[in-house]
Parts: sequence; structure tokens; C-alpha cells
Amino acid sequence: MRYTIEKTAKYVLCWILILSLTLTSVLAAGAGEKVYSNTVKISDSVTYTNNRSNNSRGKQESYILELTPGGDAYPAVIACDTIYAGLTITGAVNYAAKLGYKVLGAVNSDFFYSGTIVPMGAVVEDGIYKSSPDRCNVVWFDYDGRMHISESPVVYMTLANTTKINNGGSADNYTVRLDRFNKMRTDKGGLFMFSEYFSTVSTRTKSPGWFVVFDIMEGKLTVSGTITLKVSALVNDETAIKIGKNQLILTAADASDKQAVYDMFSMGDSVTLSTSCSDSSMSDAAWATGGGDILIKDGAITNSAAWNRSISSAAPRTAIGVKANGNIVLYVIDGRDSSHSNGLVLSELAQELKSMGCVAAVNLDGGGSSAMQVKLPDSSKLSTVNQPSGGSERKCATYIMIMSGRNSSRPASKLCLTQDGAMLLPGASLSMTYTAFDAASAEVAVPSDISVSSESGLGTISGSTYTAGSSAGTDRLLLHSSTASGSAEIHIIDSIDSLTVSDAGNGSVLNSIALGPGESIQLEPASFSHGDKVISQPGCYSYSLSGDIGTVGSNGLLTAGTQVGAAGSVTVSFGGQSVTIPVRITTGFKDIGGHWAEGYIESLYIDGVVKGTSAVAFSPNSTIKRGDFMLMLYRAYGMPETEAAEGFDDVSPDSYYSQAICWAKQEGIALGMGNGLFEPEGSLTREQSFAFICRYIELTGGTAPAGDIGLLGRFVDGSEVSDWAAESTAALIDLGVVQGSNDGRLNPQNSLTRAEMSKILYFILQQ
Repeated sequence: MRYTIEKTAKYVLCWILILSLTLTSVLAAGAGEKVYSNTVKISDSVTYTNNRSNNSRGKQESYILELTPGGDAYPAVIACDTIYAGLTITGAVNYAAKLGYKVLGAVNSDFFYSGTIVPMGAVVEDGIYKSSPDRCNVVWFDYDGRMHISESPVVYMTLANTTKINNGGSADNYTVRLDRFNKMRTDKGGLFMFSEYFSTVSTRTKSPGWFVVFDIMEGKLTVSGTITLKVSALVNDETAIKIGKNQLILTAADASDKQAVYDMFSMGDSVTLSTSCSDSSMSDAAWATGGGDILIKDGAITNSAAWNRSISSAAPRTAIGVKANGNIVLYVIDGRDSSHSNGLVLSELAQELKSMGCVAAVNLDGGGSSAMQVKLPDSSKLSTVNQPSGGSERKCATYIMIMSGRNSSRPASKLCLTQDGAMLLPGASLSMTYTAFDAASAEVAVPSDISVSSESGLGTISGSTYTAGSSAGTDRLLLHSSTASGSAEIHIIDSIDSLTVSDAGNGSVLNSIALGPGESIQLEPASFSHGDKVISQPGCYSYSLSGDIGTVGSNGLLTAGTQVGAAGSVTVSFGGQSVTIPVRITTGFKDIGGHWAEGYIESLYIDGVVKGTSAVAFSPNSTIKRGDFMLMLYRAYGMPETEAAEGFDDVSPDSYYSQAICWAKQEGIALGMGNGLFEPEGSLTREQSFAFICRYIELTGGTAPAGDIGLLGRFVDGSEVSDWAAESTAALIDLGVVQGSNDGRLNPQNSLTRAEMSKILYFILQQ
């Protein structure tokens, strides 16, 4: 059975009245109440709409292509480059482009067999019959672009050996009806026919069987008609053979017990192949694809008890419908992601299509297969507008595409805002860019005299900059030039789903902030609604601080105070959402973040014991000079005034560490290297620092334990400690200040790094 929009014309007024009376309840049962809707004109006869809504299951996001037949575009079906194996939607669109089609939009269509990705239903491409319907419902289009639905049609294929019949053979004995066309051959499935469109590799058959190869002598294979064939090869006991161009292959598995059919044919026989359909109107099919359950028929939702129960749970969906005026609706809704879209059950899908005005609709393949591509105004190429639930595009068997029906290039007649449908926070600004198209929807140069006005007055326009006002709503923009015009919508929203804050300098999301004294960071908040980013600038948000950590401006510039070690937080807020980020004022050294000695260095810096090698660097892994070490001990002791005294010959009185070394010599900490030298610029070894530290402990009134030299035996290289440093090293081991490396070594002769020095000083000062 077949029905079209013509059959339902007398019901239209009745259904429009019922629809208007029940719209509120329908929306509640379908995708729910809309919270965002944006429609873009793709061509004179094609529109694309993105809807976001909420129903009892939560968030929903859908994508709709609507085509008015008879205009500048038409519907088509593409079964990839072969029936076998399939392509992703991107691959299928690229394939269609190689064939010369100008694709404006596409969705996945028929269900398919896993593994082989062979469609379960029919395929007709530009009038060529390419795969049998196998009693699946069929969605088809005529050459006028009108949509039709056939319920479980059968395409009969009959082979008659005219040579044998003309030579006196019985027509009954030399005529056979085929079972399936361009489907995977099964052992018990009967007679199969393959054409060159099935696979460029082979028949893909895997079990022993026979093959009759026919050359097509006259005609082309359609849903209804005849072609003349000639037997060119007879093959037995092969698992698969190649399908040549302009060939058909009849085959059966040995297990099907169809040897008698094989024996009907001889080399050179002339054979007639006849096709006819149980739905005679399908002879007008220009394009056809298989479909799932018929959800709406004659304006009413069909009996859901007959629908496929195996796909009844909420999921991403793809469907096609037709309205009372003949407009074709391609519908995709995402699912299986509570933060973005939860998906619909079949009954909700039917209600949603009915609420849109569809008087007939068919469920197509969905789930991870659901995908839609659209040629949006901001690109000369198609892009996938939905979010496939598997995280990437899945290979499918067939696609319904909308093709541009015009080829001529004309002056710009349509203007589009590249950012059509953008969401902005109140006060946010948008730098507008444009694209232009001719009457054939081909992209052309953008006119130089474009002017834009706000029909709704919700925002202001200065040159090419649009600035959102303080009120939420949809602002309709009108675009004009001397030869073209267009419109677009900007959505100003005051409620968001989530908020993040990044460092404007590098774009990284901030979970914590560490700033040096007086240092600044530009906060860059970002808002999201239904998973999409909302356009905003830092001035759209409010900011507050806790703790004595500095200041934050209304534009999000956070400037640290001068108190190293101060801690607090900054809170960024908008529309009921807020993010609080811990803030700490640190040394300002950029090279200690995450370093194992970071805490020791910062503590000593706060106490004034250590300084950096520059304003932003501490150089933790660099070796420390002997003079610098003495300076740090001097600072730790409080930098007392020191009477002039004889120093070391190699320490200039003008050097920055001369006072510290003079103090250390007077207090008996610095004994020198002999011959009146201290070598202040020389590297300090670890064992030298141990000796200095022990003397410092005694100076401060502490007591270093008597060094048990036996403790050195705990370390692999304990015997390498110089005799003069043995007791000092042992004492610090006893105090827990010296613990050695991970491989059990003291490394006494190695130079001490600035990080190691910081750790040692920290522990000594704590004790």
C-alpha cells in the first residue's frame, strides 16, 4: 500500500484545527517546551532550524531541515559508493560532490545489517534500482521532488531464458523469480541477484555456490521495466567472483538446493529480466530508501503496539515527515547525554513530528547513526551540526540529501550573517561577518555596501559591531545591500547552564591562581547553554574577592597584593552560576611551580631569608655559590650589625655578600679555604654546607647531637665524606635534616643546588 499527501488533503483542515487545540500537550509529550530556536534560510526553498527544549527527561536538542518541493532544491538518496560497506555522512556527502551534486543538507536514512552495512530496505538512485526493499517500508521521491511512502512493497524480479523458450522450451521451465537483490547471500536464502553497484570487490559471498554472469545488452534496471541480458559466464563451486561493469550475476549457495535453476542457462543465452512492484506507483520513483516504522499516517499517529520494540527506549533519532502543504521535514535529535540532549522514545518522536504539522512520518535509523550535515551560511562546505552519540560519525548504508537544483552563478541576492543564531550575554559585543549567495545558492563575493538594522531594538549596531542590550530576547537583524538582502537572529540570554574561567593569556581553565606581589592576571569567563558557548566579554560578569589578596576590576583584571603568603579567592558570577577560584600570593618566581622545594622556597622568601636570581626566577636547580649561602645564613640570623674586621683576601668589601661573610668569619662559621681565601664565587659542596649548618646551630644556641660517624654507613657512598665533615654530616643525619637521595646516596662532593639549600635551611630554622 502507498499513500501520499494527496490522499490526506481532505483531512488537512480538520487536523490543523486539532493541532492548534492540542499544541501545548503535544509539546509536553514530544521534545518539550522550547528554550531556544533559530532558523536559517539555506536556499530559497530550504530552511534549517536548531531547537533546544526541555521535557520530562531533561534537555533535548534537535535539528530540522525543511524543503519546499518544486523550488531551487530537491530531495535525493545516495547509497554511498557501493551498497556494501557504507560511508560516514562526511564520506557520503563528499562522494555525492564527486558525482557533481551540490549538496545543501543530508541525514542518515535506512537501517542496515551490522558488519556489512548493507541496507535492509530499498535503494533507488536517480531512477536506477539498486537494492530490494525486502518488505521494509519505503520512502521515495518523484522527479518533482514530492515525498511518498509505500508500506512494505515487493519488487518482483523475473528472469526468462528467451533463447530456450524461442527454441520450443516451456516458459514455465525457463522462467524463475528471484528472491533478493543486492543483499548478502545466505545459504538458505534462495536466489540472489547482484549488480555492479553492490561492491567493486566481488559478490562478497563466503560459501560454495554457483554463479550465472549476465552482460546487460539493452536497458537499465528500474523498479518497473525490462532489460535484455546475455549469459557470459557460468561458474560453479566458487565462494565469490568479481562483478564486472554492466553485468548482473545470479547466484545461490549450494545449500539452497537451486542447482536446477543454474542448469536452465547456457553460454550465449539471451535472457529477459522483468521488474514490477506491488505498489505500481513506485514506478515513478526517482529516489528511494528503506525506512522503519510509519509513525504518522493520514494525519494521525499510528498504533504504537506495532512499532519496533527493540528500539523503544529514549535515544537519538532520525525521522522524515511530510506536511499538509507537501513540505518535507528531515528531523534529527541527539540523545544519551544528559548534559546536552537525552533523546526521545518513539511515541515522543511521533508527537514531536505531529506538532510540527507532519501528516505522515517514518522513523529512520537512529542511535549512534543519527547525523545531519548542513551547508551553513558561515561556510562553503557542509558541517555536521548535531553531536553523534558515539562521539564520532558512524558509517551508514544510505543517506537522504537535499541537492541544489540550479547551476548558474548570478550576482549576490541573499545575505547571511556568519554568526546567525549566536547567543550573547547582555552587554556582550559581536564583530559581525557576512557571506553572500546567488539565486542558485552558490557562494559569491560579499557586497561592500552592507548595512544592518535591528528590527527588535534589543541591541545596538555601530559599523560591523553588534552590542547586546540589557534585556533578554531574540533580536532580528535585517541585512541590506544594493543587490541583496537577508535576515538573521541574535539571542540575548540571561540564564546559563555552566561557567568556566580561563587565563586570557594562555587560554587554560583556572582551578587555582598563584600570583607574585603586584602581579596581574586577566580573567576570561566563558558561559555555556545546552553545551554551546555563549558570546561574552569579561565585563559581562560580576567579580568579588575574599581575603587580603589584592583587587579585581569590573573587567576581570585581578591584581595581587604585596603580602606574600596571603590566601583567598575570587568569585565570578552570572545568571545564577558562579565559579570560585582559590588565590594565593606567592614569591612571583615562575620556575618553582610544582617543584618539590616550592614550599620551602616560599616559606624562606616570606621570612626574607632567600631571594631570586631575578624578579621572576629562583633557579632552584642551579648550584649555589659559597658567598650566597653565607648571605642566606646571615639573613636567617637577622642580619646583625658587624664591626669592621679582617675578612678574606678574595672578598671585596663592595660585594653584596661581604657583610655576611665578615659576620660568618667573626662567628666561626666561615673558616675559609686556606691562604686567606674563601672562594665566594665557588660552588658549595653538600658536605661543606653540612659543616656550615652545624656551626650555625651552635651559634643560635641550639645543640647539634654528637655525630655518630657510624650513621654514614647507612649510605652507599658514606665512606666518601671527608674526615673534617664526617661529624657534621652524621649530626644532620641524626636530626633528620639530611636524608640522602632515592638511590641511598649522600653525594657529599656534589654541588648543592638552591632547592636543596632551601630545604636544609627550612628544617634548621624550624628546629
